[in-house]
Amino acid sequence: RLVDHAVQEGFIKPKHRSLLVIEERPDVLLSRLARESVIDEPK
Repeated sequence: RLVDHAVQEGFIKPKHRSLLVIEERPDVLLSRLARESVIDEPK
């Protein structure tokens, strides 16, 4: 996967990888996004 490769190359921090929601089917993606919660973390 492109995202996993981006993590390996240092473009995406490993701790941020889990924040990305990837699905092939739009209905499944929307369902997963509806269940996600926002994490407010100071920078």
